[in-house]
Amino acid sequence: MVLKTFEKIRGKETDNEVIMIILQIYEKASTALGPEEIGTKILPSIIPMMVTASLSRHQLGEMMRSVRSLLDRIES
Repeated sequence: MVLKTFEKIRGKETDNEVIMIILQIYEKASTALGPEEIGTKILPSIIPMMVTASLSRHQLGEMMRSVRSLLDRIES
């Protein structure tokens, strides 16, 4: 339910700071979820944010590190 709420916010939000906070929340939520939920609920929400937001180079780097970390969790 919480993830669905963030999907709605993410779809409408354009402020980079809010997007980075959403990313942090997704990262925290992923610690309680299994690989399937990470792959089907979290990653599909994060990746579009990388494309649609006008992120700084640093923010984009943080998002890429987060995606890599989440992918590593799926593999383990």
